[in-house]
Amino acid sequence: MVFVSSTSDLYHWQNYRYADGVFSPINDGGPAGAHDVGAMGINNAGQMVGYYNDDIGVHGFLDAGGRFMKIDVRPSVTSVALLIQLG
Repeated sequence: MVFVSSTSDLYHWQNYRYADGVFSPINDGGPAGAHDVGAMGINNAGQMVGYYNDDIGVHGFLDAGGRFMKIDVRPSVTSVALLIQLG
């Protein structure tokens, strides 16, 4: 499982992976220029999906081994990837 938690100022986020009863921070900063990266799902292979903000807007992403792939659904201005298949 992955979780997103806000800091005390509500504008910065920390992502956590939960496994075997332990929360571990996920410190992937996202693609260049990204801020407020939110992990929303993870599969058994460790691939994560979620969203990030940049100067253009909000984008969905797939993180496969540290390689971020942007997921934008046009013509919307905001895209968020929420779920990923477990297998």
